[in-house]
Amino acid sequence: MLYRGFPQLSYVVFNESFENGARSLIGECMKLACRVASRFCFEHNIPMFRRASSPLKFDNPGDLEKILAKRNKRGEVRANDLLGINFTSSPAEYTLEKKEHWAMGIGADEGYMRATSPLRRYQDMVAHWQIKSA
Repeated sequence: MLYRGFPQLSYVVFNESFENGARSLIGECMKLACRVASRFCFEHNIPMFRRASSPLKFDNPGDLEKILAKRNKRGEVRANDLLGINFTSSPAEYTLEKKEHWAMGIGADEGYMRATSPLRRYQDMVAHWQIKSA
């Protein structure tokens, strides 16, 4: 192929989150389905891998309140609002127990497991097999 000249480009900068409208609805339905799968497996004594994450750790305990005060109406905090605040996050972990998934706001009483992408994640396919078998 032969390309000549300079391509015409245009770009857009979004001030809002990309998770609006239908994208947000689909994402929330998928999270809900994963939560339901986790509860179903627990109630039927089906061992499944669950994802868990610990809360952020702050150098200054009062920083969490500062961050929570900067949430918008959707509960989001802009990345720029985190500048100057020192915190560390623990990596997510897999467990057979029900544990808190702090980043998603899911308590230890419920747990969270992935189950909504069986065509691209083997773990999700196994979850479907286990649920169907039960």
